[in-house]
Amino acid sequence: MSERRGLLAFLPQPAAWLLFGLWTWLVFELVAGGRVKPEPWYWFMPYLYNLAHAVLFGFEAALLDRAVRRPGERAAATPPWLWASLVAVAYGAGLEWHQGSIPGRVPSGWDVVTNTVGAFGVPWAFAQPSALVRRGAVVFVVALASAIAAT
Repeated sequence: MSERRGLLAFLPQPAAWLLFGLWTWLVFELVAGGRVKPEPWYWFMPYLYNLAHAVLFGFEAALLDRAVRRPGERAAATPPWLWASLVAVAYGAGLEWHQGSIPGRVPSGWDVVTNTVGAFGVPWAFAQPSALVRRGAVVFVVALASAIAAT
């Protein structure tokens, strides 16, 4: 088994925890903060809003993955980002459920699907920096298809 590698491996663990906490707060404010989204200015804005779910929850999972790992920790048999991704998916599903209690907001199963694509896809892409472009393209295409379906 090899040493832990990944795009965020340079980040010290305390900084990763701080960024994870700040990112979690930002995600809450953007996704379920109680404000109704303004009407789209352009035809493509709803697609961008839905595509943003993949980025938000994907980066959340990647930060949590980095925060819970100690420097030099060896990779386990399970992909290192799997548990962090599951936590991010659960958080996203909880936020979608919470949106049902906000006037003017409606929870969406497709948003949960897009959250899931990002939560699993972004850490998977980050896990092997040498394949980042190829893996990132796969994640982008799947997330875009989900965002289009959601819109």
